[in-house]
Amino acid sequence: MAILKIIAHGLRREAKRKVIRYVLDPKKTQDDLSHVTGDFQAEEITPKSVFQEFQRVRRLFGKDKKGSRTYLHGTVSFAPGEIQPEQVKDFAVELVEQVYQGHQVLVVPHTDTDHPHAHFVVEPVSYENGVMLHTSKHDLEAAKKICEKMCRDRGLTIAKK
Repeated sequence: MAILKIIAHGLRREAKRKVIRYVLDPKKTQDDLSHVTGDFQAEEITPKSVFQEFQRVRRLFGKDKKGSRTYLHGTVSFAPGEIQPEQVKDFAVELVEQVYQGHQVLVVPHTDTDHPHAHFVVEPVSYENGVMLHTSKHDLEAAKKICEKMCRDRGLTIAKK
């Protein structure tokens, strides 16, 4: 049973730094579970390298201005015992690649709780064309439908409203 939630839309660079540090906290995850989709040119996934790569895309398209959205933070979580951390990673990567095409997305499963879940942090500026991501309630509902279909395809239970 996957539950998809959007936690925050950040407006400050420092908030983006904090959420990336939180998501990549070694007390909450394992190094081999971290993944960044899209045009990620760093050799390692660290809080510093992810922040710098996200900022590189913003500067490339002239979108590194104060007051614009700097990140989107969300989670996809599952019932205890339903799925393993490696499967959480694969599920979350596939989900964000469908929902946030053309955007860099940090995906990190957390293994410090009994309910498997992955955090994702989206760079709102597209690395393909510089277009800023705008999301609505309708977009979240569409993402949830994709998530439900992925659950059905894998034989996972579907969350009830």
